[in-house]
Amino acid sequence: MSRTLLVVCPEGPVLRVFTCVARFSSWSLGRVEAFDFPVGELQPEAIAAAVRPLTLRWSIPPGTEVALVLPAIAGGVVSLDRQPGSKAADRARREMALAARVPFSPGDIEYAVSSGHGGANDREQVAWLPRSVAVEFRNAFARLGLVLGEIVFRAQLFAAGDPEAATGGPRLVIEQWAAACFLHLVGGGRVLKTSVAEARSAREVADRVHLELLSAQTYGQVLSRVTLAAPKGALNDEIASALKNGAHGLGIARQEADIPAMFLRFWRSGATGIWLVPEDPAPLAMV
Repeated sequence: MSRTLLVVCPEGPVLRVFTCVARFSSWSLGRVEAFDFPVGELQPEAIAAAVRPLTLRWSIPPGTEVALVLPAIAGGVVSLDRQPGSKAADRARREMALAARVPFSPGDIEYAVSSGHGGANDREQVAWLPRSVAVEFRNAFARLGLVLGEIVFRAQLFAAGDPEAATGGPRLVIEQWAAACFLHLVGGGRVLKTSVAEARSAREVADRVHLELLSAQTYGQVLSRVTLAAPKGALNDEIASALKNGAHGLGIARQEADIPAMFLRFWRSGATGIWLVPEDPAPLAMV
């Protein structure tokens, strides 16, 4: 008995698609393929059309669940203070905070809340996406006979895959994506903050990173690590050099972002993204 999850991950000019297969009590990677995808924006119909030949070649059965891994462009991840109280009061407080942090009303977004683990401060991680974008992706995959079950942001993969999450302090992950850099402050297995900077030059990226480090110190976050992440073979040497010159004693690590392996680790841990199916999510990662 086995179960297959199809994972779709746009990475700038590349579309990466792979399968996760559950057999007995564990998940493992199945087939993995990456191919050129010249569409620069997140266009649901174009992504689904590019996936269709693979579903035929891999004999993906109708009704297979899809997990979509996105950059923090259409939506993202925010960190909010968590306060004790009734569920209704907590939900109202959360939606007021979201309304102040995202450019949509709470009724126009899909979002999911996780408290993470570890860390000294009592905060919760909220992943959000405009409902219209979620509906477009769901409809696009439905036309292939597939079910879009979950949307995960890559920042969540970096946070969940931090090998020093339990013992080390927060770190800043700089993720290259197309013509932009995403700056993810992660710690305790969750995303504390994420922002985007245009990567017009290595010097501009380094200056923006310096501002993020100062901002983190202002809010009491003592960082000891900065990680420059990119897909295998795409690490930018100029950005790495500019960061080392302006890091002022901080350690600069370089990490090849192996998305399939990171997703598998995330999925095995039982972590979740934005669940789009009306009923409660089945415990797929805990089969």
